[in-house]
Amino acid sequence: MTTIAISQFKAIQAPDNKEVRIDSQDQVTTAKRGFFGRLVRFFAPSIEHRETRDTAHALLKSLRTKYGPEVGTEAFMKVRQDLRYGRKGELMMDVAKPLTVRQVRDAIETAKTLSRAGKLADQFDPKTGDRFDQIAKKAGVDPSTLSEDQMTFFAARLKGTAVQMQSESHEKVTVEDLDRPAAKLLKYVASLDPTELGERIEAWDDANKAGVGFLRMNTGRDQTTMSDHLAALRDYLTKLDDLREDTTLGGNTGGMGGDDLLRARYQGIDNLLAGMTPVEARRQFAEMMRPDSPARQLLFGLGAATVHPGHKVKGDFERSLANQSGAQALGTALVEFVVRIGEHGGIPDARTKVTKIFEGGQDLSEKEITTGQIEKSKLKDAGLSSGPSISKGVGQLLPGIHEEGEIQHKAYIQRTEEERQQMLLEMAEDNGLNNK
Repeated sequence: MTTIAISQFKAIQAPDNKEVRIDSQDQVTTAKRGFFGRLVRFFAPSIEHRETRDTAHALLKSLRTKYGPEVGTEAFMKVRQDLRYGRKGELMMDVAKPLTVRQVRDAIETAKTLSRAGKLADQFDPKTGDRFDQIAKKAGVDPSTLSEDQMTFFAARLKGTAVQMQSESHEKVTVEDLDRPAAKLLKYVASLDPTELGERIEAWDDANKAGVGFLRMNTGRDQTTMSDHLAALRDYLTKLDDLREDTTLGGNTGGMGGDDLLRARYQGIDNLLAGMTPVEARRQFAEMMRPDSPARQLLFGLGAATVHPGHKVKGDFERSLANQSGAQALGTALVEFVVRIGEHGGIPDARTKVTKIFEGGQDLSEKEITTGQIEKSKLKDAGLSSGPSISKGVGQLLPGIHEEGEIQHKAYIQRTEEERQQMLLEMAEDNGLNNK
């Protein structure tokens, strides 16, 4: 099949649910077939399946040609997660489900976003970027002093920053928008000596390894406890949090939670997904979503723990609230991790599916959790079958949740004391001014 220009797909003017196909003249169309064409396909559906596959393959080929193999394939697989492709981008089976106008538009927009972020970062590449010398001067960095490892680390981290900026913005991120964070990042990377740089590279490797280990635990079928899964999640989050120094471009504000942590976790998970094809991500998501999977149990259990985080600490409202906050923080992080894998695999309703399980746990009463006598409809909606297993699992989660709550409580005390000291300082300054 000849390569059809991506402009043909872009030019489609039709409702989102219209079927897209390639006619006998190799033209992209949404027009209905004639009576004879419909008759032939009614009696020989394999013809229609083959033609639908050819249309999907034409779009995939056009995306790969226009935006590059990696970006084109990822964009296509995000909208058609039901398909499989070979090493050269060829589809491996007939396609019964037609390609729609909405899917074509989404694939093109995704490809444009990914491609644009990559091209923005490329302009700051230490070896080939035409803006690198400019930001090096702005950062006060002599390019000749940078090692190969520093240049590689800078390029990788800046690409992650560009992708995040583009995904968070409703408008196109410009190269000028990236100037300041690029200069700040370069100054930070240049300040790292070989030992420090090695530690930062190792931190990203450690986070990836922890993420892979946690993923395997939640897609495997080994006999593990919920406390094992929670420990693995907390270990992964700790290693993601260790990336803050890099993801804040050397400007880590410290403290607990906040935008610094979210940025580190976003880019850390993104770095993990960079080594995972959409096909692999879909497979992993499917394993996590199978009935009674460890991931379902952990999502459901943490949901329950956000509402009933174990025995309330009598007379200590702050600590009880901290336990609840700890469960919520862990649950939210888990939801985001599973959702990001699903979305990377092109699962359009990944967030809906995952959130439903987590919120299902939040709907449990304290009696249901303690007795294990959970309504069958609640278990069914969450893809689970055993109430007693859930009750046991929540019990296994509580020690880890209380440890997380203790961390939250200490952070709260620290923040409160810092605010008190700041208030006293301001009062002293005011009194000093008034006495003059």
